[in-house]
Amino acid sequence: MKKVKEEKAIRELLGATQEEMALLLFVTRSRYSLFELKKRSLPRKAMTRLSEMLSFIQKAKSDAKKNDKTSTEEIQKKKELIEKEIKNNLFQQYKLEKKLFSLEKKNQKGLAAIHLAEFLAQNDEFGKEIANNFREKAHYDLKKSSFEIREKHKLKLLALKAYHKELNKAMSDLKL
Repeated sequence: MKKVKEEKAIRELLGATQEEMALLLFVTRSRYSLFELKKRSLPRKAMTRLSEMLSFIQKAKSDAKKNDKTSTEEIQKKKELIEKEIKNNLFQQYKLEKKLFSLEKKNQKGLAAIHLAEFLAQNDEFGKEIANNFREKAHYDLKKSSFEIREKHKLKLLALKAYHKELNKAMSDLKL
């Protein structure tokens, strides 16, 4: 067994509390505490068991370093996930831009219809009923493409673009 300077470091290496170590080594917690304080030694069976545990942990760590394929596979999976997210993000941006364009067009159409309704209301030969119909339709179009709705879509688009930057940064970090 490789000698560790402090017995507390052994416990931390194994990821256990004093109580857990005592249970694993078949000693009392106070006996294990005294061992950590270097005031008392452990029974021979407990030391053998501790040595076996440390050897196992060190071998597992050594094997993990040799098996670096896992980390390469994880990087590949992460890269694929980011690529998928980038594609999805670009699609969402496209959909939002298309929706924003449609809303802007609807808004312009609604404004033009209001101007037409004003013209019709002033001209007696068309009648006020037709002017009111145009005005109602215009207000409906403007309501569906209101400033608030367009601004919400613009904010969502900004968020998607910021997320896209973060995805690209994460992808470039993987390539380093």
